[in-house]
Amino acid sequence: MNIALTHRTGGYYNREQVIGKDGDFTTAPEISGFYGAIVGLWCLHVWQQLGSPKHWNIVELGPGRGTLMHDVLHQLKRKECFPTVWLLETSKTLRQQQKECLASYPQKKFWLTPREGHELVTQENRAEPTSWHGDNPTVFIANEFFDCFPVEQVSCVRDDDQMWQWFQRCVARENNKFVWDTRPISAEKAKTLLCASMRTTIEQEKERHLSSRFSVECRPYDALWIQALGEWVTKHSGAIFICDYGYEAQNPKKANDTIQAIRGGAKASPLDHPGTADITAHVDFGALQRELAEYVDSTVCSQGQFLLDLGIIELLQMKSIATTPHQAADWAQGVHRLVAPEQMGWIFKTLTAISPSKKP
Repeated sequence: MNIALTHRTGGYYNREQVIGKDGDFTTAPEISGFYGAIVGLWCLHVWQQLGSPKHWNIVELGPGRGTLMHDVLHQLKRKECFPTVWLLETSKTLRQQQKECLASYPQKKFWLTPREGHELVTQENRAEPTSWHGDNPTVFIANEFFDCFPVEQVSCVRDDDQMWQWFQRCVARENNKFVWDTRPISAEKAKTLLCASMRTTIEQEKERHLSSRFSVECRPYDALWIQALGEWVTKHSGAIFICDYGYEAQNPKKANDTIQAIRGGAKASPLDHPGTADITAHVDFGALQRELAEYVDSTVCSQGQFLLDLGIIELLQMKSIATTPHQAADWAQGVHRLVAPEQMGWIFKTLTAISPSKKP
């Protein structure tokens, strides 16, 4: 997944047009500006909760074309609130689009690769000076960021001797094509994958499935990021906003293989022409919340509930008064797509966490 998405020359995210109406998929900020407006209002609330600091940071992980950050900064600008902006982006193509999208905002802006950003958050190989390393509160935004992390899929079968045999799903080459394959792994290897993915122990997995055969999808990279973010906001104060499609409690029948690919707005095989399709997997929000609990309390709810609770309908109604009926109807259609359970309202989840300011 990582090679197919981020390779310097053949990676999917380095293609010219991948997001938006002319791309392969669209995200909530691209569907409706009301999404970014609500996230901006949430950031404003966080800023006030942190004591309205003069110096603070907003860090967006995987900013896409810059649309969400544009709408967030628009809301903050109305309150004369000007944070330093950090954008973690691996694609040179998207970086250029982000720079063009955000050119009109006066805030200082810095671009880093996700690897560089993770090193900064964890304070590994840190190079002074940079404002992110100071004690300034930091708000982290991750909209459809975690879903592109590589996953591991392991399965377990109980043989005739009542012994458990573990297997790992992998990709092989056959007749000049990529195909799915499996290879045996040790119980120790399986345990490592489960633990690194914030999952339960092998024994708990066996009890949970209550069968002689089961599969588990593991997300080891999620743990690296959520631990780093949790530690940062706890030490320096700040907040975390994550929105992605996923689940709160893993259903063994539905969440053991969620890898999917989108090309031209339609589903495609993840193994068909790597680098030409967006490959993602559902995010385990229950695991994120459990891991984050060591650092800060968090709330998980559906995207629809989050937007409704923060007043997206009221904002829509207020803005619609001063526009044309056609524009108002278009806005309403976009908001409906974001909040309706049968659209994006239920399958997409949000996680929010605020760590109080350590300054008096």
